[in-house]
Amino acid sequence: MTLRLASVLVIVAGCGRFQFDETRPVPGIDAALDAGVDVPTTVAPIHRYRLAGTFVDDLRGPSIDPLGGGFITGGYTFAANQGLALSNASPITTYTIDIKFAFSTIGGYRKLLDFKALTTDEGLYVFDETLQFVIVASNATVVTSPPLFSADTMAEVTLTRDPAGMVTGYVNKASQIAYLDVSSVAEFTHAGHVANFGVDDNATSQSEASGGVISEITIWDVALTPAEVAAL
Repeated sequence: MTLRLASVLVIVAGCGRFQFDETRPVPGIDAALDAGVDVPTTVAPIHRYRLAGTFVDDLRGPSIDPLGGGFITGGYTFAANQGLALSNASPITTYTIDIKFAFSTIGGYRKLLDFKALTTDEGLYVFDETLQFVIVASNATVVTSPPLFSADTMAEVTLTRDPAGMVTGYVNKASQIAYLDVSSVAEFTHAGHVANFGVDDNATSQSEASGGVISEITIWDVALTPAEVAAL
């Protein structure tokens, strides 16, 4: 992958080397109930994978598929390109995806989320301690954050795409980037509508991946508002 210039985006900062919150409240719902407020129906997720020794969906949807890794206390651990895949279950155009993870290698490009069944270089990456969304790889069109990632450190990235195509990236519940996805890069429109996590595409011979840990993936079929993301 050629060097890509920076713009403005998102990011993370974990709470320690492979540290996990074992309480795992239901995102948004428990926080709202604790605050004594009504829970909007739009906050309820459609899939929740806690990856605590199982690949099942807490909400009785399809299981997420492992690509070669295994479990440790607190999450699913994997080598490069041994992440997770979810087929025919992610919303195609309008969604929120929340990922809690740590990469063991952050130098260079390390793909976090692939939208097109590994057929294109575009997608969401960790790049040299930053979070970078590659919109058009051929002419280096990207949006990127300051250098905020650390190796082996838990991070949370939330990505939303609304019905108008506006993509918003959050890190640790704070909005960091917004851009209009006019080319539908962030849509799951390829055959199978596969969402790949921690797996690089075939366009770069799967050379841009990292091993690490994913502790939880939660998916909604709406673009959560900033207030709803803050309540996760």
